[in-house]
Amino acid sequence: MIAKQITYEDPFTEEQITRTFYFHITKAELIEYEHSEEGGLTNLIGRITEEQNNTKLLPLFKKLIALSYGVRTDNGSFIKSKEATEVFMASEAYSELFMSFYDADTLINFIQGILPKELSKEIQSKYPDGITDPKQVMEQIKKEREHALKNNNSTT
Repeated sequence: MIAKQITYEDPFTEEQITRTFYFHITKAELIEYEHSEEGGLTNLIGRITEEQNNTKLLPLFKKLIALSYGVRTDNGSFIKSKEATEVFMASEAYSELFMSFYDADTLINFIQGILPKELSKEIQSKYPDGITDPKQVMEQIKKEREHALKNNNSTT
């Protein structure tokens, strides 16, 4: 999970607001997405890292944000809902986050932050100096997916 502080200007009051927003993809969501979308999340991330055409990149950024956005409750739960995502996606905070992805390091840190904790730890231990090639993230996601699928199949 990643807690991202985002500062944005309220368009009605012109006041600068800083809030913390939360993003995360669970192992189950990762596997579900892998099987529900052509090429899955690994393909989505791969396309983000390989695309040079901003027209094609923009929808990919949007999809990644929408997939991972949720609201943290007072009791510590993390809840995702279509309504909450729609509200966030229509906000100035979303706009600021979206625009920040034009910086490759910001995008890479976001991707690492939204991944399941075990996968993020694995990536960090394998690449202690940081990831300079986003394709490495994609490869780690593929390995995690294959491992999860093997474990899922062996328990059924």
